[in-house]
Amino acid sequence: MHNEEIRAPLTGTIIRVDVSPDDVVSTGSPLCLIESMKLEHPLVAPTDGTITDVMVTPGDTVEIGRASCRERV
Repeated sequence: MHNEEIRAPLTGTIIRVDVSPDDVVSTGSPLCLIESMKLEHPLVAPTDGTITDVMVTPGDTVEIGRASCRERV
């Protein structure tokens, strides 16, 4: 097992966080919602695993590549 960082694919504002540490997620599970250019983009789990850390909160501005969550896979 190892921790994998899940990074923002675009620049925007976090408008919702759907997970907490210790949540078990499946591939494709929504982790948070990013608003960019008035469109909403879900950030989803790339693999099955357990969330170990959430590094964003609603209202945070994220840049492309910023780590948003960590998942133990």
